Amino acid sequence: MSTPPDTRTEPVTEVLHGHEHVDPYRWLEADADDPAVADWTERQSEYTNTVLDEDLRAAFTPAFEALTEIPDYGAVTPRGNRYVALDRDTDADRPSLHIRDTPGGEARVLATPDDFEGEASIDWFDVDPSGERVAYGVARGGDEQYDLHIADTKTGEVLVDRGTVGRTSSLMFAWAGEGFYYVATGDPSAGAQMDKEFRHYADGEEIVLATHDDQHVWPRLAYHEPTGTLLASFGEMSGGTRVTAWREDEETFEPLFDGGEASVEVELTDETVFLRTDADAARGRVLTADAATFLAGEEAPETVIAEGEGVIREITTTPNYLVVHAHREAASHLAAYDHDGTHAFDVELPALSTVHSVAGDPDADDCFYVVQSIERPASVVHADLETETTRTVREPALDVAVDLEVERRTITSTDGTDVPMFVAHRADRDPSDAPTVLYAYGGFRINLTPMFSRFRLPFLAAGGVYAQVCARGGSEFGEPWHEAGMRAEKQRTFEDVEAAADHLAESGVTTHDRIGTIGGSNGGLTAGAVLTRDPDRWGAAVCAVPLLDMLRFHRFLLGESWTPEYGHPDTEAEYEWIREYSPYQRIGDRAYPPVLCTTAMGDSRVHSSHARKMTARLQNEAAGGPFCLRTETDTGHGLGKSIDMKVDEELDRWTFLAASLGVSSEDVPDVT
Repeated sequence: MSTPPDTRTEPVTEVLHGHEHVDPYRWLEADADDPAVADWTERQSEYTNTVLDEDLRAAFTPAFEALTEIPDYGAVTPRGNRYVALDRDTDADRPSLHIRDTPGGEARVLATPDDFEGEASIDWFDVDPSGERVAYGVARGGDEQYDLHIADTKTGEVLVDRGTVGRTSSLMFAWAGEGFYYVATGDPSAGAQMDKEFRHYADGEEIVLATHDDQHVWPRLAYHEPTGTLLASFGEMSGGTRVTAWREDEETFEPLFDGGEASVEVELTDETVFLRTDADAARGRVLTADAATFLAGEEAPETVIAEGEGVIREITTTPNYLVVHAHREAASHLAAYDHDGTHAFDVELPALSTVHSVAGDPDADDCFYVVQSIERPASVVHADLETETTRTVREPALDVAVDLEVERRTITSTDGTDVPMFVAHRADRDPSDAPTVLYAYGGFRINLTPMFSRFRLPFLAAGGVYAQVCARGGSEFGEPWHEAGMRAEKQRTFEDVEAAADHLAESGVTTHDRIGTIGGSNGGLTAGAVLTRDPDRWGAAVCAVPLLDMLRFHRFLLGESWTPEYGHPDTEAEYEWIREYSPYQRIGDRAYPPVLCTTAMGDSRVHSSHARKMTARLQNEAAGGPFCLRTETDTGHGLGKSIDMKVDEELDRWTFLAASLGVSSEDVPDVT
């Protein structure tokens, strides 16, 4: 099939705030099992197969398959002298739940996806304070609709099976003595996954405490055993957190701390409560109070760690220390403090690295974290805070012959703002006119720090350059950085990405026709927006599970919950911001570079219609291309994919980008 499949048009005319919009492909908003949509989707995948360079894909394949031999080590939760993590062994398709009796000891398997029917994955867990039980969530096909299981950590025996409880997670689960609290959500197919029930399970019985149907708010739970208090923090994805306590006698959540527009996260010990917040502190600060009096509503928290140079991202506690993870210039910094806020010492980290999932041991002055960088896969580190020493307890062996050079550059955006960008390439080459992939996200306070991705290595080995720009909309420099790339200021995100592309071209790294833009989810919106704002800046684009029709994003799945970030198309002033950049509406009768949109049938976050409609409009109304669509089955927005699925997906993306940017099969060395 050398030409795209035919796509019928059924124009729907809609008037929004006095502006007429004609949508020829509204019929592609139907569910994936609609016969017409299913047939069209299958023909699109067949067309995509004809476009992908078979020789280049075959050249990449041995390295991609060899890279699956690198195991994946997940974050460790220490409880009761047990150490629990989700790890994927080299011969496994997906991570299994592992437990160890010592930090670096031999692992025992508590649960594996093979224990369950279908394309199952274990995506999250939470260990009770004694270390004797673990809760974990099992999804199928990446749909993020979880079966909730409670298991014995000694035997792996399932003690409680609550069946499917929706989009819950470890953040929406809290142990309470012999029982537990959790939040269940409604059915996505019924448009109810933002409808929430607060449930309590104990002694074989479950009750619903309260319901909550605010479409913009997600709750987080915590439980304080000494006072028997359940905390619920209600927050939007863009901030606006309110910390409350459940009052059983009044059957209501009583406010304890209102962050206003700021984010707030709670860390509890028996004696003390710590709050990480950016309320009145753009880069964040830590507050503290006596736990009992705060939970009783009798004490306001006071600052214990003031706003500083870094943007505070995580806090955790041990009996004697408060550990603070911050980002400085878009890379991680880790420090230990006494509980009174006195700085004790900094934890040494590799240069230009990223830390995540910092977890303190409630019973010992130990903490664990995962650290990685662009050239180094994720490793698990144990920090002994008493002796101020660290040791790596799990580290993958990276047996791939690619020596990389990574640098952090500063570019200047359209309005004069300095924006960081990381650039990686083979150390033995000074890049010039090199095929270059530029990754960006720019939203929801998500920071782009140096992260490892095994599947970009073959492209780098072939002489490619990888760059990632910390576009505004993240929070690399605190909440002002986020606010500078959201709502009415969203165009700043796109200007930052465009400035990054211009810098790469003007500095001689590459030329515009050899720069590919790539992003996923909100990053897929970013890629689609910069593509349609100025197609001549790009040699290719990949929009993965993207938001692209921004005039209708709020009508599907979790879209309504994102309106605080983007604005609401039903509000005229906010509609005006959005229509200026909505990629689907901006497609015109002009030439565009090759574009690949990817989506997944099981995506319960972003509706597949965004990718379908964008592809259809490009194929039928634009010149250039080719314009391709890949729809994955048995998977969702990103979680729960088998390693084989990831290989196929990444081979598609990197083959498409590399071929579009001038890489041939002869350029690909053997790096295995």
